[in-house]
Amino acid sequence: MGWLASPRDGVRRGETVNYLRDDHVERVGEGLAWEAAWANLLAEGTGTPQQATDGDGGSFLGIMSESIFQSTWLAFPAELLKALSLTAGPLGIFMTVPSASALNLHVINDETGIADLLFMTRVTRSQYDDMTHPLSPHVYWWNGGPVQPITTVVDGELAMTLPDELEHLASR
Repeated sequence: MGWLASPRDGVRRGETVNYLRDDHVERVGEGLAWEAAWANLLAEGTGTPQQATDGDGGSFLGIMSESIFQSTWLAFPAELLKALSLTAGPLGIFMTVPSASALNLHVINDETGIADLLFMTRVTRSQYDDMTHPLSPHVYWWNGGPVQPITTVVDGELAMTLPDELEHLASR
């Protein structure tokens, strides 16, 4: 199921993390378990985004924190954007979670192009290879619906397939 360490019931102490089995969730109720997990994610905060840019014009916002739950924000992109006072454009955002304590994002705008994606992919792969608690080298896209990967592993290498809505980015 995941973790539950509710500040209001005194379970959470420093870096304490309690993992719940299905029978635990049944006992306390799924609603309470998710409520406590959400409260803990909010208590951890979003971290502070730092702008990353390269010489080829690529850019993204990187968020690294001490929290091993930083990457959990991938499951809540709308809430993350709101907490960071960012607004997604009509094409949404790209996100990566190279490690448990890191999250990268790029709000897709009129200037977004392949340089942004390549830079984000390159840095994410490096973070995934070098950081503790590696999670995923993949790039994900969110446009108001479910978060979906736009990369896969082909012959041991990361390959990108852009959805039809984003094909035009390859020419920028």
